[in-house]
Amino acid sequence: MSLNLALDFHIAAEKYRDQIAIVYNGLEITYAELANSVRYWTVLLSRLGISRGDTVCMVMPNIPEFTIAYFAILHLGAVVVPCNTLLTSCELAYQFAHADSRYVLTCPSCMAACVEAMRQVDSCTGVIVLGSKEAGLRYLPENCREDGIFWVEDEIAHLKERFPFSMETLTVTAQHEHAEHWLSTTDDGSCDDLSASPWPTGVPLEDAYYQPIASTIPIGTRPNSSEFMMGVLPGVLENIPFEDTSFPGHLRSNADFGTAWESVPSADGRLLTTWCPALAQTSPSDPAMILYTSGTTGFPKGAILSHFNLYSNAQFVRECMTGYQPGKRTLAILPFFHSFGQTFTQNAALFSGATVVMVPRFDPKRVLQTIVEQKVNVVAGVPTMLIHLARMQAKLGLDVSCVDQFISGGSSLSLTAYEDLHAAFPDSVILEGYGLSETSPLATAVTPAMGPHPGSIGKEIAGVQVRIMRPDHTFAKPGEIGEIVIRGHNVMKGYHKNQLATEQVFVNSWFLSGDLGYCDDEGFFYLVDRIKDIIIRAGMNIYPREIEEVLQTYPAVQMAAVVGVPHPIHGEDVIAYVTLNDGFKNVDELVLSKYCRTRLAAYKCPQKILIQEELPKGPTGKILKRVLREQYLKNPESGPNLNESENFENPENSSN
Repeated sequence: MSLNLALDFHIAAEKYRDQIAIVYNGLEITYAELANSVRYWTVLLSRLGISRGDTVCMVMPNIPEFTIAYFAILHLGAVVVPCNTLLTSCELAYQFAHADSRYVLTCPSCMAACVEAMRQVDSCTGVIVLGSKEAGLRYLPENCREDGIFWVEDEIAHLKERFPFSMETLTVTAQHEHAEHWLSTTDDGSCDDLSASPWPTGVPLEDAYYQPIASTIPIGTRPNSSEFMMGVLPGVLENIPFEDTSFPGHLRSNADFGTAWESVPSADGRLLTTWCPALAQTSPSDPAMILYTSGTTGFPKGAILSHFNLYSNAQFVRECMTGYQPGKRTLAILPFFHSFGQTFTQNAALFSGATVVMVPRFDPKRVLQTIVEQKVNVVAGVPTMLIHLARMQAKLGLDVSCVDQFISGGSSLSLTAYEDLHAAFPDSVILEGYGLSETSPLATAVTPAMGPHPGSIGKEIAGVQVRIMRPDHTFAKPGEIGEIVIRGHNVMKGYHKNQLATEQVFVNSWFLSGDLGYCDDEGFFYLVDRIKDIIIRAGMNIYPREIEEVLQTYPAVQMAAVVGVPHPIHGEDVIAYVTLNDGFKNVDELVLSKYCRTRLAAYKCPQKILIQEELPKGPTGKILKRVLREQYLKNPESGPNLNESENFENPENSSN
């Protein structure tokens, strides 16, 4: 049995070729245009020697080129390694080396860190920059302009600007950093100059001949075109019998590159040999992606996700949650280098003929305006993003009736945030899901068929089992708090080159999530907290989320985060960080402390409440409690001690 995620994309692209696949900065890209660029990138990567089993790192924000490169890598049977665009060169170097990546794909805005990281990794031989050399050099320091940088310009926006109303054939090439000029083709299909090959030393001259690729970009409407997403090698096709499925010996791809060329039928039944390598016949269990965890402790671990892991998750999202179909639009505000953004926004949508509306960066006002202008139907985000959207909508009062669904994940959506979101978007259904990078990511979800369940992360998804496990590895009863454990076709193969860490997160085939939760009598799961976030004060278990929920019900509080810090007598103290809404700047720590005391047992109340202008967040908008904890330990006198007289004589309200 074969399964390759790229095949699902190609099937959708052929079926929905004239539908809009991506909207970015006002540019509309059809499925045919997107697929044609994927095929071009497939040739490019194949020519660089990338083939089945190789790993390719990607450092890109949410731009069309991310999607293009993503499916091109998978087409070859190689493994995608998406990296956080906010990482430093040292952090990137670790991931490049650990993933054994030979090449790194990036864009001009991220290339400086990538080039610096490449210089630190012996096994990494090149950085491929998607964008013009002229534009890219502005981002690159003089001392980084060296061998190993490849510039590729295949910008759909540029093509559509140049050829707005016609079908055109344009030669696009890859240019090495030190190539004197572009290779180009003449009218008769021959090459102007084969001596100035832009490819690395050792690439045969005949391979250099193949580099000018006449890529037919469909601009406009040709629904019956027999040239669907076809590109040919100039001056070669006419010399090959149409029934021949491979090139003559002297023209065949170099064996070292492992490229197989495919043939496709034309409208009249003939076989046309394309310039695109054949789709790699990967098995369902073959790795498709290595996704590095956030690395809150020690070095990040690379979760190996298979084609079937990602395929099954995307299928559930499209069939049971979003109902993606042609004409439906989803907003891409979650980063694609995270599994949440990839599965919910990119893969599930593009396998269904839906449209992905990309925004360059998350700005609540601009995002709301985009939702209205583009008539977005589905918005997936982390709670922080959704809270900002709800509050901005309360101010602007735009017509957002187009939004059918909000999907929240990544961390818990508080009941207060749920109510605010519902009030701001009364016509929308709010769905919560739960999962981790290691589970592709979805493990449980609230679907539209279940109806509203505020506070719940839903039921286990199809093909997945979820249980609550006690410390002795027995299963808990309904209502009993324990660790959430998961098994099924969504669970990773293991951690890349880390067998010990892999063994530590599995017990009797169950993946240990590290999260605490419970299940009710109806099978709905509820998230309590991270095991590592539990605060144990004077022997009592305290769950930070409970305190955060209370603080966020106070009108002045915008966001809250609670952490535990060491205490010489009690073991740990409870410290709360909050940000305030506009107009409540006079609220102080004592007011918030009194509010907590009326709603929480004394031992749960924060010992300090520190008001901040902003809370540190990761790339997906999750609050970084590790940073808050470190910040407090560096400056423990950064706030008043509010509970000097607290005692622990009455532990009756314990939640453990």
